[in-house]
Amino acid sequence: MGHVFRSFFLIQKLKKKYDVIIFTENRTKSEEFFKKRNFKLISYRKIDQLKVFKDIVLNFKINRFINDSIFFDKKIYQFLKKKNCKCFFLDTKSIRATDNFYCINTFIETKHKHKNYYNGLKYVITDPSLKFRKNNRLNKDIKLLLHFGGTDDRKLNLKIIDILPEIKNLKKASVILGPALNYKHTKIYKKITKVKFNVKIYNYPKKLNHIYNSSNLAITTGGNTLFNFCSMNLKNISISANNLEIKNCKKMKKLNLTNYYGHYLDFDKKNFIQFCNEVILQKKIIRNKFLFNGVNEINKIIINSEIKKIN
Repeated sequence: MGHVFRSFFLIQKLKKKYDVIIFTENRTKSEEFFKKRNFKLISYRKIDQLKVFKDIVLNFKINRFINDSIFFDKKIYQFLKKKNCKCFFLDTKSIRATDNFYCINTFIETKHKHKNYYNGLKYVITDPSLKFRKNNRLNKDIKLLLHFGGTDDRKLNLKIIDILPEIKNLKKASVILGPALNYKHTKIYKKITKVKFNVKIYNYPKKLNHIYNSSNLAITTGGNTLFNFCSMNLKNISISANNLEIKNCKKMKKLNLTNYYGHYLDFDKKNFIQFCNEVILQKKIIRNKFLFNGVNEINKIIINSEIKKIN
């Protein structure tokens, strides 16, 4: 769901200037997400993906296309190469930048060199509604937040709730559940009945700012949610949920913006409790010296591509 959320934040900006059509697979969380928000949406079945895509490009006279998925259909790629259409690929594998193809990467790294190849943390898209916070040292009362994105595929909520009583100075805990949770909600509620202090569950809340700012320590994975925490100066512990997230976590650790525990496959309850308690005792304060500005930077690239065409 990380790609869906960051696409949504970017679209909110783009629709002020462009007429936007969402192209996504039917019967998916992506389709459900954008339908609920009343976006103009055309969905496809895998069997007719190319045909539907061609019809959209030709019938609506599409001159800008944005892809936000790691993998991209080869037949559509070949079709776009033949069209005079500016294409923007966000963290998409096996795409080379050309005069019409713009590659904008934040966690996928290549050795490509081209004027339309962009790479770096300034292109990271975070939730624009989140407000920058002044960082506070952790005090005797730890207010913990667990947020593992839209799905929590690795079931880290279930693993960590079990060990909450072992975390030092923990006063209360909040758990945010995403819209595409990979297990039944009842499993979470059964877990928290065994915890002797205040645990509040937020089931896909519309606004995150108040919840984030009510916490002074967060635990998350290495996707978009990690970047949200780092952009807010919220002290956090990260666990990579896949190999691509390892790079994100290590980059943020190098910038002193996260405490990286390791890969989810290496999760060990005893070691993780010790790691959490060491983080709590740390005196260092997160100071974010830069802002992720992906929405504005990518919007700028798209607008400038129009200027280049006119010139």
